[in-house]
Amino acid sequence: MIASTLTTPRLALRTPESADFEHYAAFLMGPRGRFFGAPKTEAQAREVFDALTGHWSSKGYGPWVFTLKGDARALGTAGVSQPETLPEPELIWSIWRDEDEGKGYAAEAAIAARTAFYAETGAASVVSYIARCRWQPGGLRMSLALNIPAIETERLILRGPEAGDVEPLTAFFADEARAWGFGGGLDRNETWRWFASSIGHWALHGYGLWTITDKATGTPLGITGVWNPAGWPEPELSWVAFTEAEGKGIMYEAALAASTHAYTEMGLPALSSNILPGNTRSIALAERLGARFEKEYQNVKHGTELLYRHPAPELRA
Repeated sequence: MIASTLTTPRLALRTPESADFEHYAAFLMGPRGRFFGAPKTEAQAREVFDALTGHWSSKGYGPWVFTLKGDARALGTAGVSQPETLPEPELIWSIWRDEDEGKGYAAEAAIAARTAFYAETGAASVVSYIARCRWQPGGLRMSLALNIPAIETERLILRGPEAGDVEPLTAFFADEARAWGFGGGLDRNETWRWFASSIGHWALHGYGLWTITDKATGTPLGITGVWNPAGWPEPELSWVAFTEAEGKGIMYEAALAASTHAYTEMGLPALSSNILPGNTRSIALAERLGARFEKEYQNVKHGTELLYRHPAPELRA
């Protein structure tokens, strides 16, 4: 069994204690816990905590709780875990509160934990599994490997953009009567540049706009997803219906799936929709999705817009 305590220049590492549960549960059930499965109830958090403490009993090692030397306040966890579902030991770490981020505590604790694990077990390596495509407060997650998830609904598949999608988009933006609600008409060159920027949006943010396709035929029917270019007040749930998708409930089905994925899989904390005054169809769809008018504001690109606030999945009627 690995020693139950470790020290570093700034930190003291110890095995978890029952008094840690309250703070660990608050971490898991809050926004920071989205990278750890985001338990929704105290009972679910208790299961995770019990597994963490039980790992020490069953394996003789596990995640330590670390504190500052001379200060009993727990900062987070760091250590090696290998439940039965993992093929090899995983080095894990967490910081429980926003105010303790950016000070190097997690790195210092994780290095000490890894070193002790190697020394005591003779292991040659550990791995770390890290969630991808997750929203991160205060910064961008940039990746040129566009691993865009596909979403399947009863009638639809939402997939990442493909080169051929520029054709139906060009037709949409060429129709001024339809495109005005999405900022106005564009010519073919402008549409291509907009389409390229929407692909880059996935690289910069780790989320973006999916192409909505008919599950049976693969025909593009529109776009939906989360749009957040420079100057936007917050991530926006956005949608565009191509002509063949109108009046069939397709945009509701697609936007509902996109917003649910954004909340539950990508960890976004809030979504709104910015709608031009007079766009009655978009207002009706937003309200059907459970959104409610919050305020009128000045969009940096489109001028006066109406901001509709979307509820989290568990608050939908």
